[in-house]
This record gives sequence, structure tokens and C-alpha cells, in this order.
Amino acid sequence: MAIDSSDLTALERRVVRSLMRHALTSWDRENMTAARMFGLQQKGIIVRESGHWRLTTLGVKFASATL
Repeated sequence: MAIDSSDLTALERRVVRSLMRHALTSWDRENMTAARMFGLQQKGIIVRESGHWRLTTLGVKFASATL
């Protein structure tokens, strides 16, 4: 299944951009709900490694395109 940026909600795009910057605001943390993070993981945008969320190659592509 191919994912493009239109498949992401505005809040999902904001979370992806936040992960790219590595500088999270309290607003960003509030929007990183379990359901939203799981949805991004299902889409192949992020992965959980060693207790931290990391962008996949696809996630970096989306984050770079929206910065």
C-alpha cells in the first residue's frame, strides 16, 4: 500500500515534523497520543525502538517535504 502526504492528518504531519526536529514542545507531546502514534506506526511512518519513537525512511521523506 502506497502512502502519500494526503493520507496523513494535519496533526499526524505535525507529529512527524516534530520528530524530525527533535525539539518537542508541550503542544507536540500532547498530540503524540497512543492512538495517533499507533496509526503512524501502522502507516510505516514511525517505529518504536528502545523506548523512543523514530522516523522511518518514509517518515523522513514526509518530514523533509513539509519543513
